Amino acid sequence: MEPWASFLLGVHLVGASIWVGGSVALGVVASVLGRNARPGAADDLARIARRLGQVMWPALLVAIVTGAYNLTWAFPSGIDPASTAGRWLTVKFALVGIVLVAGGLHSFALAPRLRSARESGRREEDVRRLVRWNRDLGVLTTVASVSVVIAAAFLAGG
Repeated sequence: MEPWASFLLGVHLVGASIWVGGSVALGVVASVLGRNARPGAADDLARIARRLGQVMWPALLVAIVTGAYNLTWAFPSGIDPASTAGRWLTVKFALVGIVLVAGGLHSFALAPRLRSARESGRREEDVRRLVRWNRDLGVLTTVASVSVVIAAAFLAGG
């Protein structure tokens, strides 16, 4: 492997690690704060998530861009979609798509909407519904993120 390709693979792995590690860490923090249910816990979680997001989203973008480049040297003549590697690559792409859609909705649509609903004193029922959707999208994003790593391991091994 060329030194430049090795470097970009390393950058890809660091970006993916920051995204996946941040997702898992947020899931653990949300679980702990959710069980505490103390006043202000939701605001604390929102602040933590916004700060981590400032690092996690650029890391995910780096992982995607370097991943696309990595395909050009890992499979320079293309990849047969019917092969084992092709199937795992398809799974990995699908999972990254889920991460982008679910994570984007979670971070950029529902979280701000939830913050606004809380600040404006919306009905408790509306806030609870938004909390459930936000939590479910967060879980989906985390599970899909971890699954991308597992799919990558199968891709590398197959």
